[in-house]
Amino acid sequence: MISERLGHSSISITMDTYSHLMPKMQQEAAQKLDDFLSNHMLDTNENPLSQ
Repeated sequence: MISERLGHSSISITMDTYSHLMPKMQQEAAQKLDDFLSNHMLDTNENPLSQ
């Protein structure tokens, strides 16, 4: 959506130009996914890796 609004022809142009402004984005996304999966496994007692 950001690429489209800025008029970039591809997401790579946007990421190459602006990714330095969000250095923690990957780490935060990974942490949120880890938190979600940890909470889900505790709630359901399921292990998605064993399937």
